[in-house]
Parts: sequence; structure tokens; C-alpha cells
Amino acid sequence: MRSFITTILAITLSFSSFSQNLFVRGYYIDNHGRKSEGLIYDKRWNNYPLKIQFKASGSENAIVLGIDSVSEFGIGNELRYVRKTVNIDRSGVLLNDLDSIREPVFTSEKLFVRLLVSGKHRLYDYRSKNQEKYFIESDTFPITQLIYKKFLTDDLVVGTNRDYQKQLWKYMNCPSVNMQELSQLNYFRKELVSVVMRFNECDKVEAGNLSRPAPYDKFFLTIKGGAGYSDFGVYGLGNYDYDIDFGYLLTPHLGIEAEYLLPFSTRKWGLTAEIGLLNYKSAGKERDFSATIDYTSLEVPVGIRYHTYPGRKAELFFSAYYFVNHPLRLKIDYNINIEMIMKSNNNLGLGMGFRYNKRISAECRVMWARHMPGKADSWYSEFRDFSFLIGYTLF
Repeated sequence: MRSFITTILAITLSFSSFSQNLFVRGYYIDNHGRKSEGLIYDKRWNNYPLKIQFKASGSENAIVLGIDSVSEFGIGNELRYVRKTVNIDRSGVLLNDLDSIREPVFTSEKLFVRLLVSGKHRLYDYRSKNQEKYFIESDTFPITQLIYKKFLTDDLVVGTNRDYQKQLWKYMNCPSVNMQELSQLNYFRKELVSVVMRFNECDKVEAGNLSRPAPYDKFFLTIKGGAGYSDFGVYGLGNYDYDIDFGYLLTPHLGIEAEYLLPFSTRKWGLTAEIGLLNYKSAGKERDFSATIDYTSLEVPVGIRYHTYPGRKAELFFSAYYFVNHPLRLKIDYNINIEMIMKSNNNLGLGMGFRYNKRISAECRVMWARHMPGKADSWYSEFRDFSFLIGYTLF
């Protein structure tokens, strides 16, 4: 058991650096407008890059292309980055990084910005050092940063410059969007995308929302079934006469799991919750007595999961669980005059799994010993489980 936990931790650490990077289908456009399709090294960027690695096929060596030689690149149908020379304000958002100047301090930089809305009126974003800046552009005016800046007032109170609301009113005036509505607009991706889409609708031009992930990029629902290798033991505190270990048995496991992928660190971290059922039934004999056990439990493992992508259709995941346990039946009968009643308790566990083509999955789980005290303080029981589960993801 201990060696299995050590193995999971070692594999997790080794894959955490490797798996953040993989070659995926994409393209780039050079300075002459020539488009090359192939594979791009996708780092799931939190900080947008200044260069990319590209290869025409899986068997070729990758070449490094800097921002000066690439005017645009894209990954699948999800991400499209465009080279722009912009005036950007990199003022911090953390309290220790704030200055006392309300107005932005711009520097001219050549960057890859991500296209969020296409059309006559376009919206971009740029991420760096846990900050996200937004830019607008149209057919009639150049790309401009939407100004949102926090600063310290003379009273050392945090103030906010929301000039992006005035900018949108000035540069993208539309009869269906009034100033009162813009004054309540937050500096969030979803709200900014919505209003820029409406500006395109106002001008009756076609626009594309490139910020929306596919449904499976957010949420999974998976049915699972398998078997556990489980052990149940009952022990006395200071009295070992009636200790009994019922031994390791194969036990059935059934469940359904929901997972939500978190919006940061694209597709790598998720929160999981599952409802499952297990049953352990056995008989044992120690010295001059024997006993039977019937243990049926509703298992609700909740946890956090880390995903890796070693191939386009292949996915590895590593999970840490907190098992909420609700015994539906926990009956221990001795063939002598002794009553054994145990209380419920929760415990921790780890898991490691593989999913193929977003549908078929397999997972191994190991559970720390579940210590369940007896209603009499002199007794306690322990349940251990190592399980293997096969799953099918519905969506």
C-alpha cells in the first residue's frame, strides 16, 4: 500500500512538468501571409508566449519561430493568437504593487494577443503574471487597451480607474447600448465579449465568439463500475481477546462521477464529486470464536484532480480524494455473547487514471485506512480498500 502511494506521487511529479507541454494540431502564418499547418507545442499558457515550437508532422524535429517571423498562429478551433504592436499598461493588481497614479503608464510592445471576438469590432486579451488585459480594435481605429487600473489614493485607499467604460462608449457607440449599461459593465471576459458582440450586431456584420470552450472542456459526467480489494478488521483497545481480521476480498463498486474543470490553467485542474456503493461481506475465525460481517456503504469521494495530455486522444489524471462515508449497513455478529456496534467515519485517498478519446477511462484508487470507533470506547474497526474502476463518460 505504501509503495503504491509512493509510486503515484512520483509519477505525478514527473508528469506535472512533462504533460503541460504537448504537440497539438495547429497552424501559423508568416510575414508573407503563407499559412503552414502542422503541430504546435502547446504549453497551456498562463503567460502568452513570444515564440512557438512548430513541426510539420509528428516525425520531424521542431523548429522555434519567434514573434518577428509569425504574424498569427492557432491551436485547433479553440485558440487564435495574433501579433500586434500595442501600448500596454502593466501596472500591478496586488496591493504591494499599486502606485499612486490614476492614469495608466504605457509602454510599446510587440505581443501575441488572443482573439476573443472577430468581426468589424474585435476584442483581444493578453495574459502575463496572473494579469489579464483586454484590447479593442475595429476597421476604423487601431488596437487600444481597455483601461482598468487600481491605484492608491492620498488616503491610502484603493481606487479604480474604469476608463474602459468611457472608451467603449466613445469608440463603439451603438444605439442599443447606452452609457448607463456600460457604466455597470465589469472588466470580465464574459461581459466584455458580450458587449463587443452586440456592437457587431448593431453594425449588422458577422462576428465570431472565439472565447467559448466546448461543453466537454468544462464538465464531465461518468458512470463507473469495478472491483475493490478490501479488508475489514475489528480490534480492542487493551483487550486483544476478540480481535479479528476478516481478510482481503474482492468487493463490487458502482458509482457516477461529476467533474468540473476549473477556468484557470486550461484543462489541467478539476473538482470531482462521486456517489458510489460498495459492499463487503465476510466471515472469520480467531482462536475459539468466529464472526461475520456485512458492510454496505454509500461512498461520496470529493476531491481535486490534475490532468495531463500525453497525446491528442490520450489523457492521464491524478486525484486526491476525501471520502465521505455513510454506512447503509454495518453488522458484526460474534458467535459468543458480545455486541459490536461501530460509528461512521471519513478518510482520504489517492487515484491515478487514464481516459481515451474523452470517453473510456480506467482508474486505480487507494484508500487510507478508515478508522471507525466503536460505540464502546474500547473497540474500533479499520477498513482498507484498493480499487480498480472502468468508466464511460456520457458528456
